[in-house]
Amino acid sequence: MPTVDTLKAYETLTAARLPDDQAKAILEVIKASQESGYENLVTRSEFKEEMLALRAEIYRVKYDLLKWLIPLILGQGAIVVALLKFIK
Repeated sequence: MPTVDTLKAYETLTAARLPDDQAKAILEVIKASQESGYENLVTRSEFKEEMLALRAEIYRVKYDLLKWLIPLILGQGAIVVALLKFIK
């Protein structure tokens, strides 16, 4: 994450006729956002672990869906066949 040279930024803001207190407030907000940004970063190994966990969860959900859908589809087909025989 790139950092901001606060002195140069302050000089640029004051050269643009921005009051000192506003320039300082702007730079404080920028500094706080930079410092909080590092806490949210993850390492490559942490990312890979999370991806593996998510993939495992996706496979589990797929299995659960198929476990219930296949018998339901077969049952629905059997009901349709029985109704067609009953109608004739």
